[in-house]
Amino acid sequence: MLSMRMTFIATTVLFVTLGLSVAAPPSSPATQPESNSAGPLTERQRNLLLQLSNAEANIQAINKALRVTGYKVGVAYDRIENNQKGNDLMNRQGGGPVPWDEFYGRTARDFYSARSWATFDREGNARTVRVKIADDYTQLKRPEQFDYIYKANNDQVARATDQIASLQHDQAALLARRYFHEAEQSRLWATLAWERVSDEEISLRPLYRFQLKGSTTDVGMLRPLVRFLRAVDVMTAFGIDALKVNQAATLTEVNKQVQSAYRVLQKSLADALIAPTVDSHHAKQAESLKALCKSLDEECEVITDNYQKAVDSDAAKEDASKLQYRAELQASMAFFAALTGELDHELSTTAAAWGVSADTGTANPDEASLVKPELAAALLADSNLGPANKPVSLGRVAIIKADYGTDQKTVSIARQIQAALDGDPFMPVEAANCWADPAPSQKKKLSLQYRIGDTTQIVEIQEDEICLVPLIPKDGLLVAGASVPFKVVAARYGLDDRWIDATTVIRAEVTGPSQAIQVRNFAGEGIDLHSGRHKHLVVYFETGGRRYARIANEGDVTTLMPNP
Repeated sequence: MLSMRMTFIATTVLFVTLGLSVAAPPSSPATQPESNSAGPLTERQRNLLLQLSNAEANIQAINKALRVTGYKVGVAYDRIENNQKGNDLMNRQGGGPVPWDEFYGRTARDFYSARSWATFDREGNARTVRVKIADDYTQLKRPEQFDYIYKANNDQVARATDQIASLQHDQAALLARRYFHEAEQSRLWATLAWERVSDEEISLRPLYRFQLKGSTTDVGMLRPLVRFLRAVDVMTAFGIDALKVNQAATLTEVNKQVQSAYRVLQKSLADALIAPTVDSHHAKQAESLKALCKSLDEECEVITDNYQKAVDSDAAKEDASKLQYRAELQASMAFFAALTGELDHELSTTAAAWGVSADTGTANPDEASLVKPELAAALLADSNLGPANKPVSLGRVAIIKADYGTDQKTVSIARQIQAALDGDPFMPVEAANCWADPAPSQKKKLSLQYRIGDTTQIVEIQEDEICLVPLIPKDGLLVAGASVPFKVVAARYGLDDRWIDATTVIRAEVTGPSQAIQVRNFAGEGIDLHSGRHKHLVVYFETGGRRYARIANEGDVTTLMPNP
């Protein structure tokens, strides 16, 4: 698999075709119909590429600011920024990820037109698989929407530079912000690659949707291969949405489920191949198809490993190794999408050659055994990393971005909020003019991005609304070491950036989560934190090994939890 994968990475052409017949003759140059443009982008593709371009613009601006702080930005970042569009892809040895437009080419089959092909043989499982890869190509005219994204990219660089101006000498905040944008970058790589799989609509096609009919032995060999691709299709569809919640957990879960599907394939195909009536040529083709499935299985593990190694390198501030892992991660995602497309093509071709077809009207009997997206989501939460299902340690919150203002004019208040939370980690954050007022007399909002541990969260609140950082779900958070008996952890009373510690008072008055609380002035007699404005009470408490938080307004009579 490694030889095949590295050949894919080394070639400038961005798609793969596999010839699965052992006796296939050497390939000759293929003549393709002339075409001078690739297909137009869908609105979804344009939006994703715009987001990817924005992430790259922010990373570039942050690296410039980091140099001012004395941070030694890895030389590979310079290579990325100096890479000219349309030139050859960067050498993978010590290089970094390619820009958004080059990556799109890797996932868009109609972006290039092959003119000639090279072949090599892959040995494995006592079989020889002939792999055919384009080694010369015609690059088609890129979609017209690229011009819009190129122009937007220039605007994004300028905007990103302005937004980080207030963080110019705050190295920790800049690194946290870069981490966020690089996480967005890898999420978008995966989304673009996996959506290529989803675009094939595998679940709707008869071969995968219905029971197979034909020779019993041929159906027996083809069925586990079809089931495997269907499992890959299910998990990538789930992954597109799950990536937004927890990227590391999603990649891990997709890898785990694809590995499980491959183990099922191995056993089922092994059983089918020992049938006495198996055609030897068909058996060789089935083994070749299995080799493709194995490559997909292994690529999932490569993706997961490179993602984690990149995260670890980032934590160690090792830019060079991090970018090398991220380059491999990016290439692996594109390769995964290409392999999936080829497996689909070869399965369809093989089924037709063997006379195996779909028995329309009879459901695929393997469908019930697949991990469904809703179950996969539950597995994701349960396996990890879902904050409400596994104990977490609440460490320091790192503010990545805190932009306050209107759609037209904002100001960064990241430094002020970071300082406030460093001083009091239980202090609520309010979208208020006490921080700054970039647009007097206009309704504003606060867009907040922060990192705690390995998780990045995004919050947007309107002016005069408050939020807790980190967010605590309504049904609580399973926190390592949380109290099982009821316990008030902390209480804060106030508004804007003025909050007092009301923990002692609340602990004395509230001995159970169902006890009523009269929200009043907890600042003390004769003290008003802000005359004429209603204040808030925030109570953090633990019970049953979970941490909860409740917000109430001055004048309310409330309970922390409803009566059972």
